[in-house]
Amino acid sequence: QALLDELALRGVPNYFGPQRFGRDAGNLVSAARWLIEHERAPKKPFRRKLLVSALQSALFNELLAARVRDRTLDAALPGDLMRKEDSGGLFVCKDPVEDGARARRFEISATGPMFGTKMGWPEGDVLERERSVMERWGLDEAALMSWRRAGPGARRPYRARLGEPRAMADEAGLRLRFTLPSGAYATVVLRELMRRHVG
Repeated sequence: QALLDELALRGVPNYFGPQRFGRDAGNLVSAARWLIEHERAPKKPFRRKLLVSALQSALFNELLAARVRDRTLDAALPGDLMRKEDSGGLFVCKDPVEDGARARRFEISATGPMFGTKMGWPEGDVLERERSVMERWGLDEAALMSWRRAGPGARRPYRARLGEPRAMADEAGLRLRFTLPSGAYATVVLRELMRRHVG
């Protein structure tokens, strides 16, 4: 229960779960062949959207993992593109002290990129970090243009709010109850609990 309460206070890392990438990460492998190695595009629009989403999700997860390692998941860094929890509105962090306090109250959260042409960009060092990840994957603005119809891009909060968490022990074992916003993965919550427990 203490671990659940901590996740509720700071937020759950809003990773995409492995199911996003297909069996043995097959969707991600196919996406890389098409979008990075420039092999032939899939014929079906649904398949193209699926593969673009897998690649976008992988880059998002990489940037999120860096925030978790840096212990800045619930922080507001200068240049961060912050999302208001109540309205979904976005704004650039100019005052990390004030915005950091708001983030700790879970009024706002930093966002990461689902790379695309219609996505908003952060500023400063945060922008450089995002662009460096793109470059490491062999992507540039032309690549974003090439998949603009299949994945126009968006910002995704780096953390998700865990609601009404409760751990209950009974004769069958341990039962967990909690709520998550749409798009967040319950399997990620379980992974966070297990990793913390064994670590």
